[in-house]
Amino acid sequence: MKLNDVSKLMEKAGVPGKDAYNLPTSTKRFHDGGWYRMEI
Repeated sequence: MKLNDVSKLMEKAGVPGKDAYNLPTSTKRFHDGGWYRMEI
C-alpha cells in the first residue's frame, strides 16, 4: 500500500491524512521560553 493510499483511508475515517501546516503558529510558551509542541 502506498502512502497516498494510506492518507486517503485516514481521511475517509475522519483522521487528517496530512500535516496541517496551514494552522497558525502558537504564541504559547513554557516558562523558559520554549514553544509548546506535541510529538507523537
